[in-house]
Amino acid sequence: MNIISIIFIVFGWAIIAANASLLIRYLVWGRGNRSVSSIPIIGGLAAALGMLLSSNQTLRTLAWVPLLIDTGGLPAVALLLSYRFRRAGGPATTIQPAMPIGAVRSKVDQWNSQQFGTALSLWTGWKNGVAPFRNDAAVIDHFGSREAAKLLDDCRELEREFFASDANIRAKDLNEMAAMARSDFLQKYPGVRLEVMQILESCYCFSNR
Repeated sequence: MNIISIIFIVFGWAIIAANASLLIRYLVWGRGNRSVSSIPIIGGLAAALGMLLSSNQTLRTLAWVPLLIDTGGLPAVALLLSYRFRRAGGPATTIQPAMPIGAVRSKVDQWNSQQFGTALSLWTGWKNGVAPFRNDAAVIDHFGSREAAKLLDDCRELEREFFASDANIRAKDLNEMAAMARSDFLQKYPGVRLEVMQILESCYCFSNR
């Protein structure tokens, strides 16, 4: 086996291993590095070329294997693009309201109320200089148990609706994640006021950082 063949084989398989680790992190955790491969296809091509240049007949026969298993190769890239395309709903597809327009408007008005804004701020610790949290007791202390029960249900419902976004999978960084999650939510519930959106974005990005 000549030195050029060895160099290509080692270089190619090292990239294949790196690509595999990126894909595993993406599939298992989903919230770390979202790139399938930092050097797509190169690993498989380099390893295959090295094996073809080898004097070992077995290696030459198996030169197709790196191209097949390289997670940075075209099959994996095509699979990921197909997955993201399906999650995004295809081109020019918007998220449709899950309820009638009147019900959506009612929800938005409810979430835009000053009382609800106060409850959401207390519940999440907004502007307290700490990481977002969920503090039922703070809402109960401020509004009383009877009124707080309804407000807390509304807070949890709003959180569920906002957290339904898959921006944590699609976005490349936290800023893009916040923008995508906001866009997804506003397509379903347009008109929610800015401070409410800022609270939700802060909670969403902190949970998916």
